[in-house]
Amino acid sequence: MLIDFGQHDSATCMDFIRKIARYNYLSPRLRHRNIVIMVPAMHLGIYSRTLNESFNNLPVSTTASVRSAQIGRLFMVTRLEKVLISLPLLVGVLRRARHLFLRIFRRAARSI
Repeated sequence: MLIDFGQHDSATCMDFIRKIARYNYLSPRLRHRNIVIMVPAMHLGIYSRTLNESFNNLPVSTTASVRSAQIGRLFMVTRLEKVLISLPLLVGVLRRARHLFLRIFRRAARSI
């Protein structure tokens, strides 16, 4: 599921994140699904902290320098997904390239 917060008010987006987390807690339908949330780069820290607190996935950390490489990879994967979604004519070729890219990305992530 892809959710784009680019055009919405920040308070509305924060409320929506909390509602999705509450729904995820009460109903098992979203637990085995992938949720991709696209936000403007300047609001990434605020939204990721809200997502972390709402879903309670990771320990809260105030240092951004530790996770700067992970944030860079997140931007790269998000941009790749955005390009793949916007080009429906080259789906077959791009799907193979995406699988190859994700395989290389996963191996690099395991080695770090």
